[in-house]
Amino acid sequence: MPSFKSGDVALPVPASEPSPELSELGQAVLNVGRSLNDGDVVDQNLGAWSGAFREAYGSELRFIASVIGDLQDALSNGQKAFDTYGEVYSTLKGDIETEQGRWDSALTTYNSEKERIEGEWQDAKNKAAADPESYTVDDASFEAELERIKDDLDTTQEEISATYNGKVTAVDNAAQELADSLSNALSEIVSDEVAATAGDAGGVDRTQLGLDLFGSNDGLLGAQMHWEYANEYAPQAAEELREIMSGSGDLTDVDAARLREWQDKYGDDLQNPFFATAFYTDMDPDEVLGWVANYSQSNFYGEGEEKVEALQHMFGSLGTGLTIASGGEYNSDSPPQVWEAWEKFSENSVDNANSLAEWRSEFNKGLIATGRTDLSNEMGYPISGYSAMTSIMALGNHYNPDIVLGGDFLNGVGGDRASAVGYDIVKFEEEFQRQYGTEPHYASGLFYYAYGEEQGASLDPVYNMMVAMGPDVDGTREFFAQDLDFGPMTTYDNGDEERHMGMAEYLISGRDKLGAPYSPWPAWDGGREIGELLAGAADMPDDPNDIEGRQQAQDVALQYIRGYQSALTEDHDSFWWGNQDLNNGRDVFGANNPGLAEWGGYILDDHLEGLARSMQSNYNVSSTDHKHLHISQSLMSEMQGSRGLFVDMGFDAGPENRPASTVYLADQVAKTYEDALVDEFNNGYTNATPSEIDAITRKWGNLSYAFTTAPGDASEQAGAAIDDRNAQIHKLADKGVGFIPFGKVFDNPIVESIAGDIVGYGVGQVSEAVLPTDNLSEAEQARALQEAGGQARMEQAYLNALTQMPVENWTNPDAPFADGDRELVAPDEYFETTGNKSPWNGSGFDSYDTMVQNGTSGQFMDYYREEVGHSAYAERYDAIGQHYNDLWTDREQR
Repeated sequence: MPSFKSGDVALPVPASEPSPELSELGQAVLNVGRSLNDGDVVDQNLGAWSGAFREAYGSELRFIASVIGDLQDALSNGQKAFDTYGEVYSTLKGDIETEQGRWDSALTTYNSEKERIEGEWQDAKNKAAADPESYTVDDASFEAELERIKDDLDTTQEEISATYNGKVTAVDNAAQELADSLSNALSEIVSDEVAATAGDAGGVDRTQLGLDLFGSNDGLLGAQMHWEYANEYAPQAAEELREIMSGSGDLTDVDAARLREWQDKYGDDLQNPFFATAFYTDMDPDEVLGWVANYSQSNFYGEGEEKVEALQHMFGSLGTGLTIASGGEYNSDSPPQVWEAWEKFSENSVDNANSLAEWRSEFNKGLIATGRTDLSNEMGYPISGYSAMTSIMALGNHYNPDIVLGGDFLNGVGGDRASAVGYDIVKFEEEFQRQYGTEPHYASGLFYYAYGEEQGASLDPVYNMMVAMGPDVDGTREFFAQDLDFGPMTTYDNGDEERHMGMAEYLISGRDKLGAPYSPWPAWDGGREIGELLAGAADMPDDPNDIEGRQQAQDVALQYIRGYQSALTEDHDSFWWGNQDLNNGRDVFGANNPGLAEWGGYILDDHLEGLARSMQSNYNVSSTDHKHLHISQSLMSEMQGSRGLFVDMGFDAGPENRPASTVYLADQVAKTYEDALVDEFNNGYTNATPSEIDAITRKWGNLSYAFTTAPGDASEQAGAAIDDRNAQIHKLADKGVGFIPFGKVFDNPIVESIAGDIVGYGVGQVSEAVLPTDNLSEAEQARALQEAGGQARMEQAYLNALTQMPVENWTNPDAPFADGDRELVAPDEYFETTGNKSPWNGSGFDSYDTMVQNGTSGQFMDYYREEVGHSAYAERYDAIGQHYNDLWTDREQR
């Protein structure tokens, strides 16, 4: 199957580029040898050392000095290897860039051909639809054409890949030669014989010394050093832990001091991917999970916090190691060098027989078998292997949050579901619930003590797995986007045709209810964990050629909408009396899962274009087979209703350092509207018409209105909540505050300041003269309140765009907006005569935000409304408010 990644992504240049100091480094190695010929150098340098360092390495340095004659040739060979590697790498880089160009050219040809064929196919369909008696569509021929060009692309890419692999192999060989040369030099510096006779200070640890010298290298040399260290010490770590835990039974006889000693010795090593993998080639996960099953709250009574803390840290390290061994990733744009070396090691043998991928596939299949096993603790309570497994993975993430579950664990090694542990965890839970009507897990002291009482005492493996996942990992997007092959069938948002749920949709609304009938999962944290994960997974990839990734992001967004909306639409009444479907005016599902609303803004922010188009297009079905997300007319109608997703999101007041979701989304809609206007004013000016501007206003005004308006039949509490959101939005516009930065803003200090300023700023803080405050007053007063925030932000966006228009456009007599009956007055001429503080800076207008803060916005509005012939600009501004009035009038019918 062909790849749709760009050339620089599919055929990367190896990252181990020689630094400018490469040759100097090689020369420095030779200089070390020459220096060691000086008989006094050892004593001189030892004079600067003290304590354990001098004691451990003093005698070794003297032995090095005694064999320096034999060392010269090895160091010289190392220098030659440095030079060879640098030359081969430089040649390779140019060759790969050529292959990248060929790759991109093949993709361009494919995309062009695909667009042509699909266009012809659509034309044929249109003709057949218009005149079915005269025209028929041969779908098979078009499908065959598409398959042919895909096969052509695949063949071309295979040829390019083969050439690329040959080039990379040359560099790998040079790197290996360098590694071998330096390793040989190291062997001559500290041989086994030398180490064995190193005197009273003890023998030098050759493996540790190699790791210290070369472990920071992010290429094959560093990987070799880390792997040698891991293979020597990981089995030792496993054996020492077995000895500590042997006969532990209920863990009450475990020595806390020995656990702490083991943790201090190996805890950091288990964050190293080389060590963690080597550890679990020796340590059977069944052993570890057996200890976890015996870690129940009853063990703690009378044992004291010291042992509890020691066990927690030990299990956390084992969980981190297990996450890594199963295919974990380092969730950072700047991972430690050891993780970069680990990537380069991925094709090497792990156990002298299997490649890393082969070993991990079998390892994960073993985890699946163990996960489906019933474990029993000393109290006799059954705990599934998955519950125990994911508990320590979640605990490991608590201590090491950057190390997260990867795609191999979630989706299977190479996409093979037979080794997809994450997928099987969800499937196992569904099967168990359907068969027994209950959860295969119970409360556990492990999670309780790890996270505290407010997090809940969970052994729910699905929830724990999500704690151990990362929001910005490719495997996470693929995991949530996939369709299930199990679980309940549904016709929701699919006409009368049954379909399987998608993963994200199922996890939001498809799992059996936990606790009260109206309290679906996630009961432990109110949907915040899955909300954060979906916010990352729904992000569109930056690479426009990543077609698969972009479709998966749309799938995640659509599944979020379907799952969230179907749960809101569902009748949660469980008794014949009263109304259990609302909680203080809010749908009970939304009230119990506020995290879905809190993260909603960051799940949908990359899909505003699709939402805006869907509101105007009346699509029959929802789909993700397009450049932008399609939402069906029926689903969109539910989303805009009184029990809809938009209303429920309006209850989100903005947690911590994030603005409320509807505030953020309305703001992003206004920013997108501004960008569209800037493009129209700047690039399409001479062809622009008032109707085109009004069309842009309607497109984005519809969506802004949906985010900032409570339907007429919404609850009083919903109206009041949305009043507060509008007040927050209005404050931003009224004060001239700049737009909230687009995208994820979790730790953005600017946004934290904005959010902190507006959260809690409710209707009561807005002047009656600016904004009516009674949501339940007469209709027009209510409309002025409810739309004031969104409308004000859209009007601010319009004026911002107007200030960015090229100066010459203001005096262009051919402009379609010009009023031929009025004289055009240039800005510099007009503001020169006013004698007042001006929004004109001599070469252009200040931004509208600056005008508001400087008190000059009124002069700008006077200028473009009254003093120049561009009166249509004022009319287009006024059309924003008129559009909101029209929407208010029509909202009951929608």
